[in-house]
Amino acid sequence: MTVINPCDYNQTKASTIAIAEHIGPVYLRFGRPKVPNFTDPNQKFEIGKAINFSEGNDVTIIATGHLVWEAKEAVNLLEKENISAELINIHTIKPLDNEAILKSVKKQGVLLQLKNICLMVDLVIVFHSC
Repeated sequence: MTVINPCDYNQTKASTIAIAEHIGPVYLRFGRPKVPNFTDPNQKFEIGKAINFSEGNDVTIIATGHLVWEAKEAVNLLEKENISAELINIHTIKPLDNEAILKSVKKQGVLLQLKNICLMVDLVIVFHSC
């Protein structure tokens, strides 16, 4: 089962198109909070591939769904404190883009995960001893 949790209207629209082309069952999960429409309306949605919203050197922040907007705001606040944060949008919870997460965590050494229930990232990090 594929599980997708888009972060805004544009990503929801793009993910719906990707789901229509996907073979197999898909659960499209929506958040209830209202968030701004902040992603590129022309961005291609690739199931299973995380999107890197910002490059950073001090900390990796990963988020999914409506929490990506909160994470973007956190990146801006951290920047004012001279903390460079890399933000990764985990729009596909399953299959999880382990490679993107592990690459960033190994580079930064510090991970902040915004989630509302998904424990899959925790398991990947423990399994790979990051």
